[in-house]
Amino acid sequence: MICIDKKQFDDQGPIPMKLVAVGDGAVGKTCILHRYMNDTYSEEHIPTIFENSFMMVKIDKKTVQLGIWDTAGQEEYNRLRPLSYSNTDIFLIVFSVVDPESFDNALKKWYPELQQVQPKSLKVFVGNKIDLLESEQSKKKSQKNAPVNSQQVKQIVNELGCEYFECSAKSNQGIKELFLQSIQDGMNCKQKNQKPRKHQRCTLI
Repeated sequence: MICIDKKQFDDQGPIPMKLVAVGDGAVGKTCILHRYMNDTYSEEHIPTIFENSFMMVKIDKKTVQLGIWDTAGQEEYNRLRPLSYSNTDIFLIVFSVVDPESFDNALKKWYPELQQVQPKSLKVFVGNKIDLLESEQSKKKSQKNAPVNSQQVKQIVNELGCEYFECSAKSNQGIKELFLQSIQDGMNCKQKNQKPRKHQRCTLI
């Protein structure tokens, strides 16, 4: 009979984690993911159905095998979308800071949908397109439809027990910080949710 230290066994190899981005169409989910994975950005909007990728990430001397899932925000995919939610460690709930309706949907549609199927997973609210806040285009739009108030958003999100990050996929501002902190928090959340296990496993030979 050979006994293996279970803790030592668990420490071998990369830590598998799954991240899923959700949110309304055209808020920049795909652009955020591509900026992080490939450091690329495209102005062209091509609606996503489902897309997933894998990458290795170093966090605090640990290697994470991160599965990244992009989802469609359009209503016609409401039945298919939840199929990608299983075993997710981190959800990015993305909205546009210059589109208050997308934040309203983040609160009333996306967050409740995720809480219903994955209540213990980490949820991170992401305000994208902060590069537009100072642009002339945004100033004209804000006369009728003002951008979201960052302080109010942060307060609302914190009351839900979630984190809030602002970023720009176009300028790359805040992207690295968003993923670094989300992965770290996701690892802590995953460890907390795991059931205690025995440290030894014996194999009869």
